[in-house]
Amino acid sequence: MGTGAKSLATLCLYVASSWLMGCSGETVTRPPPPPVDWASLAARPPSPDAGPPSATAKERAAADAYLAALASPASPDCAALAGVLDEDAHFAFAGLKDVFGRDNVVRAHQILLGAFEQRSFAVSRLLITHDSQIIEWVMTGVHKATHKRVAFKGLSLLWTKDDGAISNVRLYFDELAVSAQAGIGPKALRALPRASEQVGVAQAASREEVDQTRSPEESANVAVVRALLDAFENADADTYAGAMTDDVEVASLASVEPLRGMAAARAYVKAMHRSIAELDVSIDNVWGVGPFVVVEYHIVGEQRGPLGVVPAQKNNLFKMYRVDVARLRDGKIAQIQRYDNPAQILAAPMRQ
Repeated sequence: MGTGAKSLATLCLYVASSWLMGCSGETVTRPPPPPVDWASLAARPPSPDAGPPSATAKERAAADAYLAALASPASPDCAALAGVLDEDAHFAFAGLKDVFGRDNVVRAHQILLGAFEQRSFAVSRLLITHDSQIIEWVMTGVHKATHKRVAFKGLSLLWTKDDGAISNVRLYFDELAVSAQAGIGPKALRALPRASEQVGVAQAASREEVDQTRSPEESANVAVVRALLDAFENADADTYAGAMTDDVEVASLASVEPLRGMAAARAYVKAMHRSIAELDVSIDNVWGVGPFVVVEYHIVGEQRGPLGVVPAQKNNLFKMYRVDVARLRDGKIAQIQRYDNPAQILAAPMRQ
C-alpha cells in the first residue's frame, strides 16, 4: 500500500472511531474550565523610569585603582596592574602593536612606563560614563638611565565592567616630549615647561570630575565636534574656526603655548593640509560628558611636510591617532586639550 493510501486509511479509521465513541452509551464529561486570574487582567501602573544607565560604585573606583597600580612602589614593573584588569583586556598605544590578554597589557605598560622610577600621578580631570572613563593626568618620575626628573601630561581611556574590572585601555602621551625632558629627545622640544613647572600646575589644579547625563545638550555638543572634524577634513578653515569661540585655546603636548583665537585655528587647518595630502579623518570613539566632548580619531594621508618636530618620511603614507578633549561654551568650542604621540609616525607609518 502506498504512502497516500496508508494516510487515507488512517484518517478513515480515526473518523470512524470518533463516530463510534460519540454513539456509545458512555457520557464523556467536558473538563472544567481553567481558573481565571482576574487580577492579571487589571491595568498596571507604568513602571518607574530608571533613567540612563550609570557606572557602578566599583566602576567609579576603576580610574584611581588603575593609576594607583601604576604608581605602586612595590610594583616598578607594573605587575600590580594585573589586579584591576579583566582576563581578556585589550590595550592600545599609538606607535605600538595592540595587545590582548591581562599579562600582555601589563607588559605593554611596563615597556612604556617602566623606564621611570618613583612614578606618581595627579588627576586633573575625570569624565565618567556608564561603561567608560576618560582620565587626564600628570605623571612624575625619575628616568632610570639619565636620573632626570620628568613630569608629563597624558590621558587614559578605560572601558569597565560592572565588577570594576578594566576590559580596554587606550593610553596617550608624547614620547618625544618625555624623552626631551629626560635629556635624550629632540632639542626642539627642550623649551617645553620643565618638570617642576608641570608638577606645580598639576598640584595647583583641583581635580575636576564630571558624569555623563545623556542630555540633549551633550548630544548637541557632540554634533558640533563632529562638524568641526568634517570641516578639518575638507580643508574648510572658515567653518572650522566658526565652530569656536573668539578666545578659543588649543593646547597640545608638544606646544609651549596654546594656539589662541580663530585666526590661529584657520592657519592650523591650512598648515595641516599643506603637510598632509589626501587628508582623511575617521572618528573611533566620541563621548559627550557635561560641557565636554571627548573624541578619539585618526588621520590618514600622505605626509608632504613636517608635522611638528617630525620631518617628512620616505614612506609618506601614515596613520596618526589622537584624542581631543573639548570644552564647549554656549554651543561653541572654547578650549581643546589635544593628546597624541607624533613618534607613532616614525614607529609605524601605517599601524593597523
